[in-house]
Amino acid sequence: MRGLLVLLAGCSASSGQPTYEPVVSQFCGPGTGCPNDEVCTRSNECAPTSEVRTIHVNWTVGGMAASETSCAVAQDLTLSFSGGGHELTFEPVPCVEGKFSIDAMPTWYDQVRLGQRGRVAEGSLDDNGEVALDLDL
Repeated sequence: MRGLLVLLAGCSASSGQPTYEPVVSQFCGPGTGCPNDEVCTRSNECAPTSEVRTIHVNWTVGGMAASETSCAVAQDLTLSFSGGGHELTFEPVPCVEGKFSIDAMPTWYDQVRLGQRGRVAEGSLDDNGEVALDLDL
C-alpha cells in the first residue's frame, strides 16, 4: 500500500495577519513513488508534470566570469531556491562553475539566493526557469 502524508496548512500570526503555506499532499524519494500523473521532484515532492521544470542559475562575480581568480575569496557557495512557503538549499556549490542546473524542480520555486558569508545575490526565475546573478564578493 502506498503511503500518503497529508500536512495541514501552516498559520502564522507574527505580522498580525495569518499566512498560509501550500499543502504538500505526498512526499517521495528512494523506494517511494508518486501517483501515475505526477513525478517525484528534486525537492522530494510529488507534482504534476505541468508544474515541473529544469532550472538554470548562471552567475558572474563582480561583473566578471566565474573563474579561479574571481572566485578566490569564495571557493564554495550556498544556493537556495524558495517559493510557495518552501525552501531547498544546495551546498557546497563550486563558485568557479558559474552555472548550476537542476532538473525536475517544482515551478513554485521561483526565487534564488546565491552567496557566502553574508554576501548574497538574489533574483527571480523567469518563465523558462533561468536567472543570471552577479555576486559581489
